[in-house]
Amino acid sequence: MQTMLTKACLRRLHTTLSMMIVLMLALPWSAFANTTGDNSPPVLTLPGTIAVEATSSSGATVSYAVTGSDANPVNPTVTCTPLSGSTFPLGNTVVNCSATGASGITTHAGFTVRVQDTRPPVISAPTDITLEATGPTGAQVTYTRPTASDVASSDNPTVTCTPASGSAFPIGTTVVNCSAADAAGNSASVTFSVTVVGTLSPSLTPRPTNSFRRTTCPARLRWASGCAPDSARPDSPPLAAGHPRPPAP
Repeated sequence: MQTMLTKACLRRLHTTLSMMIVLMLALPWSAFANTTGDNSPPVLTLPGTIAVEATSSSGATVSYAVTGSDANPVNPTVTCTPLSGSTFPLGNTVVNCSATGASGITTHAGFTVRVQDTRPPVISAPTDITLEATGPTGAQVTYTRPTASDVASSDNPTVTCTPASGSAFPIGTTVVNCSAADAAGNSASVTFSVTVVGTLSPSLTPRPTNSFRRTTCPARLRWASGCAPDSARPDSPPLAAGHPRPPAP
């Protein structure tokens, strides 16, 4: 009896499966396709290359907007890395974005964020220097070298000046040129003047070539009133006509 029931169940199951297969073959293929009716990928709307100026040695904070559209749903979820509002380092960074529609199709796209340093360093303004000469050629001058700062550098740029501090400066005014450059190649320069004033002192004043200074007076040139003048000395050159030698007192 049990065997008869088993055979009857198998025949019924076979008949049911055969009918299901016939029905499935009779249905159009579209019945088994995506029920959303959306077989197209989402569309991502991205910005072009974003260029910003660095605000610190770490780079700059950059915000951007990326949207996605699809037939179903109309606005699929969009994800991007790095996120909008992140700090981007100096240089180029590629932002990778993706959006997945209800059909399961994912679209990938990206754009570039460029953080650049185009601003020159800032050099402190030096003060003009005026000083006295220490010799007939001028003076040796030592000055405090100006400093520089740069918003996009962690270390301050080095300042170089010409003529350098400690150089010999001639009498008069000399312009000192100072410059600094940052890691990006931006440079800045400033100038200040060094004036060496030459005050003539008796010890440094050269004696005129035609000067004559006698510290003693030989007896043959000694008059009652003192030494004879140059024109009355025997070894003096002859006077021009009409200018006789003065007589001795």
